[in-house]
Amino acid sequence: MPQKVSHQAYVMSLTAFDRAGQLDEGGFRAHLRRLASAGVGVYVGGSGSGESATYLPGEMKRVLSIAHEELSGKVPLRVNGIEPRVAEQSIEVLDLANDIGYEGAQIFGPDVGHGYKPSTSELRNYFERVLVATKIPVFLMSHQSLGYLVPLSLLEELTSKYDVIRGINVAANDLRYLTEVIALGAARGLPICVGGPDLALNAMALGVEGFLTTEGNLAPRLCVSVVDAFDAADHEQLVTLQRRLLLLSVANARYGNIVGIKAVLRQLKLPGGYARPPRLEIGAAETTQYLEALRSAGVIDAEGLEA
Repeated sequence: MPQKVSHQAYVMSLTAFDRAGQLDEGGFRAHLRRLASAGVGVYVGGSGSGESATYLPGEMKRVLSIAHEELSGKVPLRVNGIEPRVAEQSIEVLDLANDIGYEGAQIFGPDVGHGYKPSTSELRNYFERVLVATKIPVFLMSHQSLGYLVPLSLLEELTSKYDVIRGINVAANDLRYLTEVIALGAARGLPICVGGPDLALNAMALGVEGFLTTEGNLAPRLCVSVVDAFDAADHEQLVTLQRRLLLLSVANARYGNIVGIKAVLRQLKLPGGYARPPRLEIGAAETTQYLEALRSAGVIDAEGLEA
């Protein structure tokens, strides 16, 4: 039997920008407060949902500072991290997080560029340079969007050598790999989280702490309700809630992910702001279709939203 864990849903938070593309601090604070009221864990400053690849000089520090002011001590809070070209870029973000007072941060493997997939030796060199330099507890992320997964043998090596590693996150539709990472986490006493709702139930059944999701920017209470129903062994309710979450995930992928979420939030008169170029807003027709998909799935009613 897998060791019983306390399950948690984590939102990879958006960053609110105004129509002109400037950081919308008021809107961002309001969005974070909405997440906190739902009791969902939060990662901030990521390059996916958070659009941090578009941050201007000084914006990473400001975003992390605002989130820490709003969420520290209220819900689990971590820095999302970026897909860096070189180790120094990850170290810079980790230093910011440490200076601000964060208790944890996620680190990705490098995105070397031009489709290059780093070797195990190159990944070891990168991670060791980051891990030696950081003072903040870190959560390693193995993400398929980089075009590779961190080899299990390297995860075993790093977690046995560096106490600063406090967990592993996996974003990959590879159940065999995930199962092996979960076994490693159990052996090392490290929590594991899975990226996205697709494998959430399978992964929690296998012993992970919880799941990471962009959908929680729109429906944080739904994400929390899924793990609550799992912990309560309320199977009928769990099936209903997970179905809603999966239908939300499908619609979200169809309508631009965080771009579509922001469009729907504006339609619902909720904070979230606008996308920043190179991302472009979806049209009014697509926003309406996204909202209809959410109504049909029961997300609007279940989340207590007014459309």
